[in-house]
Order: sequence, then structure tokens, then C-alpha cells
Amino acid sequence: MFKRGLSVLLALSFALVFYTAPALAAGEEADGLSLDQAVKMALERNRALKIQRLAVDKSTEQLDDLRDTIKHVPATGVYIPEVSAVWSGFLQARAGERIAQKEFEYALQQTVVDVKEKYYAVLSHARQVELAETDLMIARTKMNHARLKYRLGMLTQAELLGMETQLKNAQSSLVTAQNDLDQSYTELAMLTGLNENDRPELKDETVFEEAQFTSLDAVLARALSQNHSVWAAEQAALVAKRVREHAANYEVGAIEAKIKDIEAGSAREQVRAQVKLLYLTLQGLEKAHATLEQKVAVCEEALRVARIQQEVGLATVLQVQEAEAACNEAVKDLRQLVYSYDQAKSQLEILTGKDIIPA
Repeated sequence: MFKRGLSVLLALSFALVFYTAPALAAGEEADGLSLDQAVKMALERNRALKIQRLAVDKSTEQLDDLRDTIKHVPATGVYIPEVSAVWSGFLQARAGERIAQKEFEYALQQTVVDVKEKYYAVLSHARQVELAETDLMIARTKMNHARLKYRLGMLTQAELLGMETQLKNAQSSLVTAQNDLDQSYTELAMLTGLNENDRPELKDETVFEEAQFTSLDAVLARALSQNHSVWAAEQAALVAKRVREHAANYEVGAIEAKIKDIEAGSAREQVRAQVKLLYLTLQGLEKAHATLEQKVAVCEEALRVARIQQEVGLATVLQVQEAEAACNEAVKDLRQLVYSYDQAKSQLEILTGKDIIPA
């Protein structure tokens, strides 16, 4: 049977979203991979989304079959097994198709957040590799100093062994950081369809933009009216109340309707809890952001002074390296906060029904 207009429209919308997702050619990989590119690749290639899209098509086909059947089955106020079974099936199929469409739309939005998580993980682990390389460089410098002092009798053998242990720990930390980076690239590749051996340079372009939410009460109200899981649970409760009229055992139908009512209430409570947690998380990160920005500024000034002092012989290479390490660590913490904030904000926006798919 041919799909009806609604199914065709959804299919066309889906195709248009995915058609805009460019595949990465070899030349594009050399230029790096932006977050928007990664999102579009995931929307185009992710297998789980393709399965959900087919599930929507399936539910539409099943509903179309029942629509044709229901035309020949009169609605009665009296329980007739054959008639009631058809109407019950139709009501459930109609609700099921709407829920499947909503769940698919939500899955598209959630994919954006999932890509951000994996993308930011790569950026964070890449920074961790840089920090580990700096720590190893510092450990080698200290080891060279220690060996010289040992030869001059200014360091004991135990102290020398301690420095060797620090060097080995720094080498091990670098290997661990590199492995973590490889793992995060693999997870990003699984989500976006990249070759798992590809290592495109990611673009760290995310900026800190405070969420524009007026109040917690306003966010809660919007989430409860727009959230897909609350809507789906409420639809299931409404269908259960209508289907009970067609149940062979009315009491069983009434019990099922009560169960669905309770599940709808649970869905609303879960969304309330998620919204509150995310809202408070964003507030905490906003306060921490100013502190970390100030810390970075202090570290950058200390590094600037250390380099000037090195030029005039008042600071050693090791002191400059340690200032660089402290500065890089502060920047890493700040960028990690920006990533966490963006993820939490996107998740809260999804809960309130906002479209976060990049244009």
C-alpha cells in the first residue's frame, strides 16, 4: 500500500535533513572536522537512526491498513468481540504511529548531544596528551638536573631513583593519554560513520554562551508541555481510557488505564527531576566559569613574566616549562567547563522541546 501524505512528508523531511550532511573527502579531512560537520555525518550515517526511521514507516503502513479496515467496521456502544478488537487495534496503532514519530524526532535531537559528548571527549583527550607531553618534558629536564647533581655529590642515590620513578610515571601517563585519545576517536567514528582509523583534526570553536532561561518554574512548565516522553506517556494514558471501552473485561481495561495514568505521572516527575538537575548544573558552571577565566589570566601573566625573566637570566628553562604546564592545565579546565556547559544546555533545550539540530 502506498504511504499517505503524512508519511511521505516525514520521509521528505528526513531526506532533506540527511541530504545536507556532507561526506568527508580526503581533502576535507586535512582541513579538520567541525562539530556541525560531525553532527550532520551522524544524522546521515547512524544506523540506529535508520532503524528508527524504518520503524516510523512500519507503524504508518500498519495504521494505513487499519484505516482501510475501520471504514467497514461501525462503532457501537455495545461490546462485540470482533468489532471491539478492530477498534482497539486501530486506536493503539494510531497512538503508536504518533509516538514513533515523536520518538524519532527526539532521537535526531539526542544525536546532536551524543555527538557533542564524543567530539568534546576527543578535544579533552587531545589536550591531555599535550599536558602529558609537557609533563614528560619537565620530568626529563629534572632527570638531567638530578643526574648532574648526583655526579657532583649533591644528590643521594635514593633521590636519583625517585626522579627516575617520576620519569617512568610521566612516560606511562603519556601512553595512557594517547590510548584514551584513540578510544575517544573510535567512539566518535562509531557515531558519525568515520573510518575508525581516521584522525581528523577537530576544531575547538565552542564558545561559552549563557543559557537564556528566565526561571526554573518557566523551564519546568515548558518541559512538561513540550517534552516528548511526557507527551508519549499522556497519549498512552488517553488511549488506555478509550481502549477500555472495547476490552473483553471492562475491569481489566480500567486497571490498565490506571497503570498508564501512573506511568504518565512518573514521566512528569522524571522530567521535573532532570530539568532541576540540569538547571542547577548550569548555574553552578556559570559561577565556576568566571573563576576559571581569572585563573587562566593569572597563569598567562605568570608565564609571560617567566619568559621575560628567562631572557635576562633570572629564570631557568625548567621554571618556564612549569609555568607553561600550569597555564595549559588551567586552559584545559576552562575548556572542559565550556564543553560540559554546552552539553548540559543542549540537553535542557531538548527537554523543553527546542530544535538544536544545526542549520
